[in-house]
Amino acid sequence: MPSLLTVKANTRFKVHSLTCSGPDNETVTHLQQLGFLPGEEVVVQRRAQLGGGSVVVRIGASTFALRHSEAACIFVV
Repeated sequence: MPSLLTVKANTRFKVHSLTCSGPDNETVTHLQQLGFLPGEEVVVQRRAQLGGGSVVVRIGASTFALRHSEAACIFVV
């Protein structure tokens, strides 16, 4: 299952699950509080080059710039 870090930009996806590597659940909790919940529609609007920058995503009526490590935690279908 792909993460937001690897999917094609400007394509609609639905959030399937949130899972981050390591024992720290703070990132998952933070993303859930922002609205990244299973079933929500999300679109990657643009992304910076790998190695730095951010992934700009739209979920609902909100737009967020996520770190690459955050986008890698959000799995979509």
